[in-house]
Formats: sequence, C-alpha cells, structure tokens
Amino acid sequence: MITPNSKTSTLVIAANAVVQNVALPLGGGLKGVIFNRGPSDAYVEFTNDANGIATIPAVGTPGSMLVAFNQPCPEIQLRTSDTHIATISASTSSLFFTRGSALE
Repeated sequence: MITPNSKTSTLVIAANAVVQNVALPLGGGLKGVIFNRGPSDAYVEFTNDANGIATIPAVGTPGSMLVAFNQPCPEIQLRTSDTHIATISASTSSLFFTRGSALE
C-alpha cells in the first residue's frame, strides 16, 4: 500500500505512439505508484534527462518498464537522480503517477 504525499499531486500523462517526457512532481520521497487507465499497455522510463525516451521491447532490445492497462502496478522505487518520466503506448493511454511513502 502507499500513502500519497499531501505535498505532491498526481501527475496525469497522455501516453501515445509519440514519446512523452514530463517532469516528475517534486517532493514525496523515492517511492511511487503508477496506474494505466488506457486501452493498451504503456512503457515508462524514469530518468534524469528531459530528453530521455521510453522504448517498446523488440527482438534484442529489452525496452522500458511495462505498465499494463487496468492492472495494478507494484510500488516503484525511484533513484535519487530521477527527475522525469518518459512514456510510450500503442494508443492513447492515461497514466497516473503519484509519489508517496510506503506503509509498513
């Protein structure tokens, strides 16, 4: 479970066939959750590069982290250097990312 940090908000990203790269919300610690409300799977990459990209797996290329549509995603552990999230999806999917602290 996760408790969203009251000092941060949920970031909504419209993932589609063109890579989107947006800044992560500030504060809230190094844990977070992401949920995909779209009709297709999406791939995300957490990065410190404002021009970073997310990639879809292909033969010989591992690709970025899968966020399956309408499925719970496990809690994410961010790196201290992560400042952006890059996304890509076969069709438009709404991704919701919230930073928060884990509950014991």
